[in-house]
Amino acid sequence: MHLIKEAVRLPVCEDNLADAELAEDRLFDIPGLNFELSPVGNPGDAVRLLNVSDCDATVIDPNLPDSLGLDTLRAVRATRASLPNIVLSGAISDDARLQTLR
Repeated sequence: MHLIKEAVRLPVCEDNLADAELAEDRLFDIPGLNFELSPVGNPGDAVRLLNVSDCDATVIDPNLPDSLGLDTLRAVRATRASLPNIVLSGAISDDARLQTLR
């Protein structure tokens, strides 16, 4: 008997294509898991996707051009409060890191 592993559905909210591809590469390196990624470039698109799709978690860059700091995370949490969120950033202050964890 073969168990079919369902893909983990993740919107990736990242405006930089190279950074989105880096996140994708790292995720696909995880053995035993399959991912279905949906790239979105801004908080509005992330919220729209969450409203119409059954996502398992999100990957969020908190430093988007049209979003200040943790606004993207707040928008996603307001839409789906129980959804796990992975916040990735190459440049985040200590204060913002602590706010993210709270």
